[in-house]
Amino acid sequence: ELADSIANHPKYLKSSVRVAGEQLTKAFRAATNAVTYESLVEVFLEEHRQLSGKPVIGHKCPLSERNYEAIHRAFPKAQFIQMIRDPRSIAESYVNKEGFGPLNLRDFFQIWGSMARQGISISSKTPDRFMVVRYESLVDQPESVMRRVCQFLKLDFEPAMLHMKDHPGWEGHNSSYADKQHEETDLSIHQDGIRRSSNMGAVEKELFNRQLRAELQTLDYEMASSPFPTRLQAGILSARMHLGSMFDGVLDAGRRRGLNKNSIPGISTVVHAVRNRLIVKKRKK
Repeated sequence: ELADSIANHPKYLKSSVRVAGEQLTKAFRAATNAVTYESLVEVFLEEHRQLSGKPVIGHKCPLSERNYEAIHRAFPKAQFIQMIRDPRSIAESYVNKEGFGPLNLRDFFQIWGSMARQGISISSKTPDRFMVVRYESLVDQPESVMRRVCQFLKLDFEPAMLHMKDHPGWEGHNSSYADKQHEETDLSIHQDGIRRSSNMGAVEKELFNRQLRAELQTLDYEMASSPFPTRLQAGILSARMHLGSMFDGVLDAGRRRGLNKNSIPGISTVVHAVRNRLIVKKRKK
């Protein structure tokens, strides 16, 4: 019944690589008497691997670094590759895709910064199990980076890895921006997504430098110096965001203690003022 439910799920039916329900049932019975979440995933991925004819199988799961320890306990042989991208480019993508991404820069800095710090920390402690790959490096030097990835995974490099064509479940290029610039027959890895001019202003760039300096430096991202007036404006915005975080912390602590906004007079008014006027909102098109 479980195998049939998986095989008939609408999302599963859209997959380019599918395993029939009877095959899953047979694999479940052969693998274990008690179906756990770990055994279900392992059986499914193994059937997927055999159907694909590949030596290993990969599973794309964003933000896996947050649950690295739990995943590693469940699948001790698993290896992790964290693809990380320049946060300034990501912010540009968020601006160009309405309704996608964090609502403001403060949330964005917290999310990207946490993700980067976790990846850097895990890869330094367990380099044989966790690898950080910069998207820009892969796009600039695809063969060199893919050879390093293959060495990490103990796989033989194949030239086909440098092309997007015929990869199960994938259509288009490595960038939606590249999709607009190139013919469908040209499915090599393109640099268009990182070569286009940025609309981000000088103050915003300096704000990224201030908020994510340690992570950007560790990952060897370029940070251009800014004149004093720009640094001053960015410093004021940074202080405002920090103030907003402090007030949110006060409110959260009050809620945990059973207090409502009327129990802490004045604070709620200040917080809403900070949110509405001082926090840097995501720019719209």
